[in-house]
Amino acid sequence: MWVRVPPLALIKGVELEALRSRTQESILARGFTLAVLNILDVFSTHLVFTFGGSEANPVADLFIHSPMLAICIKMLAVGLIVWAGYKLDSDFIGFGLLVISLVYLCVVLHNFSVAIQLS
Repeated sequence: MWVRVPPLALIKGVELEALRSRTQESILARGFTLAVLNILDVFSTHLVFTFGGSEANPVADLFIHSPMLAICIKMLAVGLIVWAGYKLDSDFIGFGLLVISLVYLCVVLHNFSVAIQLS
């Protein structure tokens, strides 16, 4: 009995599809993390506002005083980045999401630190 072996290109295609789905899953997970961190940023910024603090970012200061508007703008930005990374299947965008998430983690921790100092 003979076993039929698929062409090498077909085997490589399967490997590429598996790699593609892992990259896309990573982008979705990092995008979700960034979305949560952005919501925490809005919450922690408003916590600082309640203790008399102010927004240091002049661009964010234009919309941060309205929590719903701030969340909508931030979710739109995160959604566009995740969509682009998912469609392009880009490791670069996946890495960028990781770096941005780490920056936002520092921002959120800083906001909570300032709120504690002001309270």
